[in-house]
Amino acid sequence: MVLKTRIITGLALLLFSCGIVFCQEKGKEKKPQKKSEFDLRNYKPESKDKVIIEVTHCGWLNMPNGVKNDLTSRGANFYLYFDHPFGKSNFSFAWGGGISSHNISGNSNVVYVIDSLGNETTVFEQRLLPYRKNVIGAKILEVPLEIRFRTRRDRSFKISLGIKGGFTVQNFRKIFDVDGKRKYYDIHNYNPWRYGITFRIGYEQIYLCGFYSLSQVIQKDKGSQGIIPYSIGIGITPW
Repeated sequence: MVLKTRIITGLALLLFSCGIVFCQEKGKEKKPQKKSEFDLRNYKPESKDKVIIEVTHCGWLNMPNGVKNDLTSRGANFYLYFDHPFGKSNFSFAWGGGISSHNISGNSNVVYVIDSLGNETTVFEQRLLPYRKNVIGAKILEVPLEIRFRTRRDRSFKISLGIKGGFTVQNFRKIFDVDGKRKYYDIHNYNPWRYGITFRIGYEQIYLCGFYSLSQVIQKDKGSQGIIPYSIGIGITPW
């Protein structure tokens, strides 16, 4: 009977000791840390990148045989955006308006061809006469739409993908050769509508940008077909 009492007492003490150890270990567990009030992920992101300024190299794809773009082909874009963040996420939707210029330097010659029925088409051919400057240019009013991604840090990495469409308010041809300087406006059958895909990738206020047109330079069945504008360059977002 005494032995049985001692065994029961020993077991009770052992269980009591384990309970104390368990409580002590539980008390040592780390409490979950609260997020810092300075963590940007705690707050809805601010609207950013409202002003876009770009300098680009321009080109045309699928040019006729012998017709080439020069490396000096260049353009410039200016846009104002309204940026709408999605909750506290890294994404936002932006839309806006602006103007862009697209200038092609090279040996392209604009030729108007009239068939027997009096229908006029516009054809790009290789210019054989010497020249100092030969440019085909356009100015376009545009409306861009974008989905944007920005990291939530003090300094942001940014990516955007979108589309833009617009109307050509002016197109021209500028020539400087032995006959002097001349500028001709309103190239016949020039497609007034331009739309395509855009992208940007960068860090803070500096980024690389690109555009690929889904529309052609000349209107359908009105001359040289399949010529696609594109541009690639650098830009800044000062605000």
